[in-house]
Amino acid sequence: MDAKTMTTRHPPAVRMVAWLSGRVRATTVEADLHAGMAAYDDLSAAEDLRRDLAWSGADLWSLEAGPSSQLLATWCAFALQTLGEQLVASEYAARPRLVGYLPAMTAQQATVFFDAGRSWSARARRAAADPGYDVVAELDLPAGLPTWRRMEPCPATHVEAMLVAGRALRDRGQVALADFSATTVPAGKEGVAERLGGLYAQADAGVDQAEHMWRPSSDQALHRVVESTLRGALDQLFRLGQLLARPSLLEAAGPNRPGRAASRLPGESGFDPWCLSDPAAVRSLRGDSAARLALEHLWRSDPDPAATLALFEEVVQKAADGAIAPSDAEGSYYYCTPWPTIYVVRRPVAIAGRDLLPGERFTLEVCVGGADAGGGNGFRRGLLVRSFRPTSELGFCDQMDRRPGGGSC
Repeated sequence: MDAKTMTTRHPPAVRMVAWLSGRVRATTVEADLHAGMAAYDDLSAAEDLRRDLAWSGADLWSLEAGPSSQLLATWCAFALQTLGEQLVASEYAARPRLVGYLPAMTAQQATVFFDAGRSWSARARRAAADPGYDVVAELDLPAGLPTWRRMEPCPATHVEAMLVAGRALRDRGQVALADFSATTVPAGKEGVAERLGGLYAQADAGVDQAEHMWRPSSDQALHRVVESTLRGALDQLFRLGQLLARPSLLEAAGPNRPGRAASRLPGESGFDPWCLSDPAAVRSLRGDSAARLALEHLWRSDPDPAATLALFEEVVQKAADGAIAPSDAEGSYYYCTPWPTIYVVRRPVAIAGRDLLPGERFTLEVCVGGADAGGGNGFRRGLLVRSFRPTSELGFCDQMDRRPGGGSC
């Protein structure tokens, strides 16, 4: 983005218009944008490395951890920087008189991408300097994109930013796929290039379909279709770049939709109703019939399970980035369904649009019932920030388990 388009001093009338339209100063977002532009230099270095590997016919399955991690992390940093940058550019192009101000939701979404991109950039540079560094030892890969902020309707500027980012990732992905096809495939791995090519073709089709369907004046039904198509294609391209850097991840992720099992929805094959629960809670309660009934009731009552899983994935990503960590008490978890992990904040972070400070403790609040619950069926979804204390109680939402030590939240 040209420096001339960045924040300048605005007259009072412009500041008033920005305030009345719910916009916020973009100073911090623009600083994040500028800081993240180093991802493009890192991408150039990584592409040189990938071309050298292709020219030499290297075996990417046997590549040292450092170079492999460099390729993978650089791709993620580039994708996230591109997404954040295009969100800002699209909004500024649509409202040139308000350059320097962004809708609050756009600022939050761009910040999510820039925050994650910085973490990936740091990993990429560490890998470039340390051949023994292995990003797979730190993270559950291939990683998905950070959570998209929910807004109905999704702004047209967001859709247009996604289109531009989709084209950029598609073009770079095509080059990476060609370089991958020139490397050596070891015995027993035949067909991997075709599988990766199929994933690319699927994502490419999504971007192409969205390009042909999109009109800024589209009705809301078509608007949502384009938005959903683009999000799926972007996530597929984000994961594909990781697989092209380390194809061994394809075996663990599966042939069709690489990713976490938690992304599956209730009713879909492979969905784990315990996915929100702390591992200690799973070990302790999986055999408890009351706990199983409470979880079934929770998921049946959830009006938007995809939003719940998106919130969970956002928390998982922040933990992977090191911004938060499980609380010091080993084996502790929140007492109520779904018995999630309690986290402590390590550095300032925003989750679900909420700013958290170092030292604060929180957990997921995904619950049915309660006097202060919102929604038609009393369903709550968000973060619970407080000072937690030990308890022997066990809550089951509004299942009203009557055994000793049990109760409702």
